[in-house]
Amino acid sequence: MQLPLQISFRNMPHSDEIEDTIYEIATVLEVFSKHIMRCRVVVDVPHRHHEHGNLFQVRIDITVPGEELVMNRESSQHTPYKDMQ
Repeated sequence: MQLPLQISFRNMPHSDEIEDTIYEIATVLEVFSKHIMRCRVVVDVPHRHHEHGNLFQVRIDITVPGEELVMNRESSQHTPYKDMQ
């Protein structure tokens, strides 16, 4: 990656454990493409559902020559994977 990985946490406290996991996954991405110029990851808790637990959303912006790729992942209330890990 030409620029350092940027990780942001919104509406939640910073987590070293989640940050370490993101760094590990980003390292694997570099194996697929040496042309990644920038990678930004935003981990967000957009809604406060005290009855169902706090659900999370992850947005990944990857810039490669001539393109910007954006991926969003929002957890579902119906999935057993509500925890970030």
